[in-house]
Amino acid sequence: GQTIHVQYRKDPGSRPLKYLQTLDMETTIAGRVIRESVPLLLERTQLEKKRWDVKRFGPIPESWMGVPLSTQERTIGVIIAYSETDYQAFSQEDVQLLTSVSSQVAFAIERRYILDKLHYREAKYRSLVETTTAGYWQMDVTDITTDVNPALCRMLGYDEPVLYDISWIYLFHDQDVHEQRSAMSRLLNGTVDTYEMDTRLISKGKKTIYCHLNVSCIRNEDGSVRYLIASVLDITDRRRAEEEKNKLSAQLLQVQKMEAIG
Repeated sequence: GQTIHVQYRKDPGSRPLKYLQTLDMETTIAGRVIRESVPLLLERTQLEKKRWDVKRFGPIPESWMGVPLSTQERTIGVIIAYSETDYQAFSQEDVQLLTSVSSQVAFAIERRYILDKLHYREAKYRSLVETTTAGYWQMDVTDITTDVNPALCRMLGYDEPVLYDISWIYLFHDQDVHEQRSAMSRLLNGTVDTYEMDTRLISKGKKTIYCHLNVSCIRNEDGSVRYLIASVLDITDRRRAEEEKNKLSAQLLQVQKMEAIG
């Protein structure tokens, strides 16, 4: 079944507790608060009668109070307070007070969870970008490079800071610039969200690099362009191997024609 991950603190001077990692959702009072998303205020006699699974913490408390931690979408946990000595330790006013602040606590917990998850995904994504053999190229709407990975720097022969000062369009072969600008225009005006093509880049040493380019547009909620990202795969060796193969095939065809003539 489902389980509850437990985090709690004990008051200074109280007896030692048996610390728990998880509790079962189906058999605990805390589980009921979460499942039904309702606060509970119970005394010892009620706990004994209902036979809730409270002995896992030790003796049954004299008074127990639990309030759900609920966001707009779901219940993410429960706030619990209990007394081992006073059966009147909590009242309905305490329940109402705790309920009034629980949504703020739930929002803070949910926000921290989302931020932690986002940071993890960003770190994972950055690790993939940094270690992939394909070039990663990020640009803004003014053609300025805003992010690259080591693979692209090695491919073009430039240090990373230098690429930030160069408009990406000037790194393309002169004969491919018009095609790139046309494809980029369709991307920016929303005609397409992505395009890919084989093209040529010029390295720092003026070497022609054949590559397969895949460009995507990341948009804001209003549809405006936030930035562009491109995956750049060096296909120079493959392209030259194909050219050599075609050259040899043409030579073979010429020889065969000469033999037929003669």
